[in-house]
Amino acid sequence: MNCPKVFIIILNWNGLQDTLECLESVYKLDYPNFEVIVVDNGSSDESVAAISTNYPKVTLIVNKENLGFEGGNNVGIRYALEQNYDCCSQGPGEYFLEETELMRGINVSRVTKLHSISQKPINLAVV
Repeated sequence: MNCPKVFIIILNWNGLQDTLECLESVYKLDYPNFEVIVVDNGSSDESVAAISTNYPKVTLIVNKENLGFEGGNNVGIRYALEQNYDCCSQGPGEYFLEETELMRGINVSRVTKLHSISQKPINLAVV
């Protein structure tokens, strides 16, 4: 089965431990074609250094200030839309999952099933 590339966007603001746990969970996913974007929303803790050291493959975008939930996620979404990826249209094929659902160990084969059911490209974002 063709697995479209998806972007997983994780927003961080002074939440180092939660973000590290989330990243650990993300990298246990069985979905083969994804990129992780962490948007740091102006953290004053050691988040940026720890994330870049422990997860060098993560795309880390550092905002100079806290842009809020919507603003921070929009930065990540804007970055994802600028990349060359398989799912490039916004609309009915997009799926947004709450970060807490991911941290509970979501089975990303659900994404593959959604894709095969819809027969249309899907975009996936974790917010």
